[in-house]
Amino acid sequence: MTFDQIETFYLIATLGTYRQATERLNATQPTLSARIHALEDHLGVALFNRAGHRVALTPEGRQFLVYAEKLLQTRAEALRALGGDDDEVIGIFRIGAADTMAITWVPGFLAHVREKHPRATFELNIAASPQLHEELLQRQIDIAFMVGPDSHADIVNIPLCRCPMTLVGAPTLGLPIGKVGTADLARHDIYTFDRRTRPYHQLQQHLQGAGRTGIRISPVNSLQAIILMVEKGLGLGAVPLCVVEDKIAAGTLVEVMSDIELPDIDFSIGYVAGPDVSAAAAVGTLARRYLASFGSELKPIVETFAANIVHTGPVGTAIRTKLVYNFLAMGTVALIAETLCAAAASGLDMKKFYDTISAGGANSGIFQRIVTRAMETGDYDGLMFTVANAAMTSPITRG
Repeated sequence: MTFDQIETFYLIATLGTYRQATERLNATQPTLSARIHALEDHLGVALFNRAGHRVALTPEGRQFLVYAEKLLQTRAEALRALGGDDDEVIGIFRIGAADTMAITWVPGFLAHVREKHPRATFELNIAASPQLHEELLQRQIDIAFMVGPDSHADIVNIPLCRCPMTLVGAPTLGLPIGKVGTADLARHDIYTFDRRTRPYHQLQQHLQGAGRTGIRISPVNSLQAIILMVEKGLGLGAVPLCVVEDKIAAGTLVEVMSDIELPDIDFSIGYVAGPDVSAAAAVGTLARRYLASFGSELKPIVETFAANIVHTGPVGTAIRTKLVYNFLAMGTVALIAETLCAAAASGLDMKKFYDTISAGGANSGIFQRIVTRAMETGDYDGLMFTVANAAMTSPITRG
C-alpha cells in the first residue's frame, strides 16, 4: 500500500469520478484504475461500486476513507515539519474568481503563480460567488476568490481584501452637481450584480428600508457588461470602486453622490477542508502576499523625490487630499504674511518677534520656510516650488 494509491482513492471518493481525479493528479485513467485495484488487492476488499458514470463507495470504502484522510493529513504534517516540499503545485489546478477579482488583480497573479509553480497548469473560471461556492463543494475548482466569508462548515475561509462600492454614471446623463435626490435617481436604472449575490440583496434591502421603491435595480451577471452599459449612458452602476477607478480618472465615468448606502464588499479565499489542501493553501498564501505587494513597484521611484508617502485610497482621493492640503498651506502662508505686516506696522522688533513665534505653539514648517530665510538673507523665495521643496514640505499622495 502506497501513498499514491491512498491519495488516488481519496480523490476519487471525494470528487466522485475518475475523470476529475485524473485532472487533479495529471495522470491517465488506466494508471488510477491500476492503483485502486492494487490497493483493493492489498486490503482484500472492494472499495468502490463501479456502476454508472459516478463511482460509489462500498461500506468498506466508506470505512477506509476515514483512515485515508488521517494518513494523508499525517503525511502533510510530517512533510511540513521536516521541510519537505509538500506545498508544490503539480498538475491541473483550477482557480475560481468573482468578476471584481478577475478584472483587477487576478491576471497579474496568474503570471506570478505560474512562475512560482512551473509544473502546474492553472485554469481560471469566472463566476458569481454563489456559483463559486457550489463549484467548490462539488470539487470543480480547487480555490475561489469570492465574496466572503462563506458560512459552509466544509469551506476554509481566509480574509483577502475589502472593496468599497460606488455609484457611477456617464457624464452625458446630465445629473445635478452635488448630491442627487431620489427623483433624479428614479429616472435611471441602477445596474449591479445579479440577484443571487450579496451586493444585490444589500442594495435592494437598503432601498426598500428607505421607502425608495421607485428606484429600479437591474441585475446583470457580467460586471464588464455593467460598465459598458453605464458608459453608454443606459443607466447608473452600483459597482466596486476598484474596477472603475481608471475610468473616473479619465472622465468617462463620474461618481454620483447620493444617500444610497453601498456597503463595502469583503472578499475571501475559499477552499474545501481536507488532507489534500496543501496546494490550495500555498496558492492562497501567494495570493495574499501578491495583493499585499500590489503597487509596491512604484515605491522606489516615488522615494527618490518624496520624504513622506501617504496612500490616501482609491484613484481620485489623492488629488482631492492634495487640493485640501493646499487650502491649508496657502491659508497659512496668507496668515503669516498678514501677521508679519501687522508686527512691522506695530513697530515690533522683528527678530524678537520671530524668536517668540519659533519657541511657541504658533511655529510651523511653513513659518520657518518663509521667515527664517527672510530674516537671515532678505530672500522671500522660501516657497518657490522645486522638487527639493516639495519633498521636504509636503507629502506625496497617491490614490
